Amino acid sequence: MRIILVAALLGFCLAAGPGQQAYLDGDERFYMEWDYSDTNITILCRVKTTGWFGIGFSPNGGMSGADIVTAGVRDGVPFLQVRD
Repeated sequence: MRIILVAALLGFCLAAGPGQQAYLDGDERFYMEWDYSDTNITILCRVKTTGWFGIGFSPNGGMSGADIVTAGVRDGVPFLQVRD
């Protein structure tokens, strides 16, 4: 299963307040915890997937200009890729 989460996620997190956690899907496959201060945002994701997942942050709610992180396991080797 592949899960891509882009755009308004940061706005959702900040609106909910610091020190929060939630499943972001009905099957409880994507769990996220977040906290923030004046200078940092800390995010923990636990995802049940067979390959990879992505998460993106956008200043305008779209793909253009978004910072996107893709992570997963390929041939038994974990990877993390950041696109900004």
